[in-house]
Amino acid sequence: MSDARAIASRILTRITRERAFAAALIEAETNRLTDPRDAALCHELVLGVLRHRPWLDALLQRVSRRGTLDVDPQVHDILRVAAYQLAFLDRVPAHAAVKTAVDQVRHTPAPRLASLSNALLRAISRMTPEDRRPAPIEQLAQPDDIALASGLPPWVVQRLIADRGLDATRRIAQAFQQPSHRFVRLNLHRETRDALLRAHPGLNAANARLPWSAQADDRQTARHLEDEGLAAIQDEGSGLVVAALGDVAHRRVLDACAGRGGKSGTLAMQMNGTGYLLCADKKPNKLERLRFDFQRQQLSAHTIAVDARSFSADPGGPFDRILVDAPCTGSGTMGRRPEIRWRLAEADIDTLAALQADMLHHLAQFVAPGGRLVFATCSLFAAEHTAHLAPFLARHPDFQRVLAPPPLWPADIPWQEGAPFIDPSMTGTDGYGILCFERRPAGRSANHPQGTP
Repeated sequence: MSDARAIASRILTRITRERAFAAALIEAETNRLTDPRDAALCHELVLGVLRHRPWLDALLQRVSRRGTLDVDPQVHDILRVAAYQLAFLDRVPAHAAVKTAVDQVRHTPAPRLASLSNALLRAISRMTPEDRRPAPIEQLAQPDDIALASGLPPWVVQRLIADRGLDATRRIAQAFQQPSHRFVRLNLHRETRDALLRAHPGLNAANARLPWSAQADDRQTARHLEDEGLAAIQDEGSGLVVAALGDVAHRRVLDACAGRGGKSGTLAMQMNGTGYLLCADKKPNKLERLRFDFQRQQLSAHTIAVDARSFSADPGGPFDRILVDAPCTGSGTMGRRPEIRWRLAEADIDTLAALQADMLHHLAQFVAPGGRLVFATCSLFAAEHTAHLAPFLARHPDFQRVLAPPPLWPADIPWQEGAPFIDPSMTGTDGYGILCFERRPAGRSANHPQGTP
């Protein structure tokens, strides 16, 4: 177990120093661990510390004689890992957590801090369990208190309260403190859903909202399926964005910000070789990964490297469906990727919102009459979601909101007249803001009822 703790603290230091993503480092580092329990502990320690970092730092400062803690970054991460075990993991003996951490500190560039580390951690171990943990988030009302207890930056909490209200903010903050479930998108182009579920007991579709989704908390099962092209690891919220497009079979479809192709793969699977799918992204290396994944999944699509704001008319004509999965703060992924909490800057929201508006405006011209334009961001903020509604419709009077949900839309998620918010506290997925527009068929007035999904 000590190896798991040492690896966890090392990963945390690299996340800060290299601005790396936790999931990739955890997978790479835990491959050397032979015991799955060690790998699971390392995973829990890294994500637990990232989710609770402000509280852990406050806890360490509380037991410091000076009331502050200014130590070597590597030592700081070792202390955070140990403090997390003392505060949140009852199954880890306190003496083992303290001793392991002190031994680790002795092998850092600052071994002189071993005695201080021992004193700090022993002081925490003597606290009552109630004093080691923050108050329940649902009992808190002040933004700073919610931020400290939830591990969210204070400005994020304040902005969420303004956008979603206090109760919703507390629910989201609480949801983001819970471990995330791993979902996969089953490749129904290759095998039927029932066949995949029968062949792979590690899959569980009991709580899936979409016909191609399944829970795969066992990492080995998920990776095996992905390597074989039978599934792709994908948050179910991503699939909900695709579901908002409605029927895509036999249609001309543009994924204007395809990235590495997560949503494109779902589109290609649904289209099942019919119609025409064009995947665009300004970064050729992402499209290269998309093509690799499509090849092993036996999916087909056309690709083009272009910025969505510079996209020009396709020789085949306008598109029946356009997906704009726009660049955003990514605030909706802070539960699954807690490391990004401290990389977000409030000043970025206005810049990104302007970029999103430009993309939406530019791509509208390529939607066929009667076609759909779906805009999505994995964001919690209204500025990256509903704030685009009125300006877009004022600028494009030939478009209207899609008032009725598409056929695959889950009944337990409010459609909100074409502007659904995927609330992570309600769905257990990433958070998304979605806008669904339809271009009026030629000759129809602004008051004419919308078409079918």
